[in-house]
Amino acid sequence: MNPFSSSFENRHYGLDVVRASSLLLILVVHCMIFVGAYYPLTPYLYFGVVAVELFFALSGFLIGSILLKISQQGFTGIVLTQFWLKRWMRTLPAYFCVIAVIMVIDQRFYWSFLFFLQNYVPEQLAEFPVSWTISLEEWFYLTFPLLLFLAHKFFSGSKFSTKYLYLSCCLIYIFGPFITRAILLGNGFDGLWDLTMRKSIFIRFDTIGYGLLLAWIHRYHSHWIFNTWTKWGGFIGMFALTALTWWIYNNSVDIYQGGLNWQNSLVVFPGVNLVCVCAILFALHFKDYKNKPLAMFMTTISITSYSLYLVHFQLFLYFLSFVTNEAQGWMYMAIAVIVTFMVGFLMNMTVERYFINKRNAWIK
Repeated sequence: MNPFSSSFENRHYGLDVVRASSLLLILVVHCMIFVGAYYPLTPYLYFGVVAVELFFALSGFLIGSILLKISQQGFTGIVLTQFWLKRWMRTLPAYFCVIAVIMVIDQRFYWSFLFFLQNYVPEQLAEFPVSWTISLEEWFYLTFPLLLFLAHKFFSGSKFSTKYLYLSCCLIYIFGPFITRAILLGNGFDGLWDLTMRKSIFIRFDTIGYGLLLAWIHRYHSHWIFNTWTKWGGFIGMFALTALTWWIYNNSVDIYQGGLNWQNSLVVFPGVNLVCVCAILFALHFKDYKNKPLAMFMTTISITSYSLYLVHFQLFLYFLSFVTNEAQGWMYMAIAVIVTFMVGFLMNMTVERYFINKRNAWIK
């Protein structure tokens, strides 16, 4: 999809801004590796956490909206298979392209990347650190639609309508991981917050669940969303909850050495997820744009965000290897960002676009 074509006009501008802002914020936070040794930047790592969670919540909202439409038309095995194929053709080619390059350079085979289990193999995850989010997303694409399909298969026609079958599955994804984390903490489970808790797949599905729930509210109770109170409530809530969770995060999380506690495992995640919900609520009120150059920029970043996300950190690590002082840190940071956009745009226009076009031709 060319952002400068007529299809640009049909995109939801507010949601494009959310996605683009998330990607740009991740780039800014990860740029800290170039100069972090010279400035006290650790407290600002929180905003990288928020940016990633915003990607998850937005994914839940968008995928949930698609699945709600599918549910209304009848959730059959064929429809489920088509959904998976469309998702996989959208996400896997670019992912495996990056994986292939990494394996060729390292001359090693990483089995966990093929099954999206690298989050549980730290030494392999270290070869492609940002892929932990892809792993969580892919397991979500596999499990939630399957759960919804099974709910339709066994409970369709009963007292549960399509509306409440989806809601039930959604609540399982929100409360199941939260309760599991609480049980683990109660039994003395411990480890590094970032690796053991934040990047564990099945106990973090609630971060996507909030987006799924928002999709349900948007479809069945849109009058709650599209009013002035909700618009400005989302705006105020976004900043108020950001301030609160930032304070809690910086007082309960040591991303490198600290252990787990109820604040960083049971309060930070839901709090940040609510920040994301408020941001999406606010963004939903801005379907159209007023500043076309800005809209083109944000939409272009949004469209290419997946490729940019996949390649940026590997390129950052490469250029970081040349840094020996602060001045070089700033210089190589600028070079790394420029190269990231060049490579990301190229991969979007080639790998991503090719398979999206094939998908649209093969799967109706």
